[in-house]
Amino acid sequence: MRHNTTFFLFSFLLFLCSCAGLKPLPKLGTYEVEQRIAYPGKVNKIILDLPSLGEEFHILCGDKRLSHEIKNGKITAFYAPRYWYFETKDGEKTDAPSNVHCYLKSKVYGSEVQYHFTTFNIRPFDYKKSYIKVAKKHVDLSPEAVERWKREVKLQSEAYASAVTDRSLTDKDFIRPLNSKITAVYGNRRVFNDKKNSWHSGTDMRARRPTPIKASNDGKVILVEDLFFNGKAVFIDHGAGVITMYCHLSEFKVKTGDTVKRGQIIALSGNTGRSSAPHLHWGVRVQGNWVDGLQFLKEQKKQLNPQAYKMPSEKEGMN
Repeated sequence: MRHNTTFFLFSFLLFLCSCAGLKPLPKLGTYEVEQRIAYPGKVNKIILDLPSLGEEFHILCGDKRLSHEIKNGKITAFYAPRYWYFETKDGEKTDAPSNVHCYLKSKVYGSEVQYHFTTFNIRPFDYKKSYIKVAKKHVDLSPEAVERWKREVKLQSEAYASAVTDRSLTDKDFIRPLNSKITAVYGNRRVFNDKKNSWHSGTDMRARRPTPIKASNDGKVILVEDLFFNGKAVFIDHGAGVITMYCHLSEFKVKTGDTVKRGQIIALSGNTGRSSAPHLHWGVRVQGNWVDGLQFLKEQKKQLNPQAYKMPSEKEGMN
């Protein structure tokens, strides 16, 4: 009688599982794990063939979930360690790991699975230091200026939060917004008026007179604002975690919410905000970090072979 009761309970549970559509997790494939080098402020392109089985795919590098694009059975993303990766602005060392492991995560029959595909070895990069003279009000901030800056930080944070993260808004390569001489490169450690330590988060391009500024790619304008430090500025979301910024402008040609095309005139250059001379400051933001825009232009054009997802052999699948 006891045997019959046990058999009945087992049969009943099996029936419930089959009715719920639960399936055993199949033998999963793997990626050949790549060892790659990454530098703070520099971008690395990631492209993977997706497993045929699974849903809700996303990429996790360290503790950071990357914005991505999925197209034609492939997932593409960009990984960039933040500029202040190994130290703070005050020069103190951080405890950031030198090796960052990246995983593709998904769900298979409702169970979360992950595949290790890359380990980035993070190495320091030698960014140079420069000394700049600007108006005193942009270094020794008044209480009113501090409050304005705080409001603008909140405004920008809200704009970044509105960006599209699960797809790209363009299928084109990015371009420079202005073809002129580079007057300041990304990453320079900057000392303003011999007292305020900072760093250059973008690329400066010469623009001695009001010059038409082009959108670097298709996208949506998420902020148009006259800011204390950046002056008149335009921010464009290109999807998949990429945002471009155009600063120190004299005149806007777009407004928040506009859809723009690559090469479209979005503004005229100027000398507004914390600026010592007329120029364009062009910033590129990837995965929440300001990165080297000129290096990004080269990296995003790379024709990489996708990392292949390899199914286990028949013999392995039987183990």
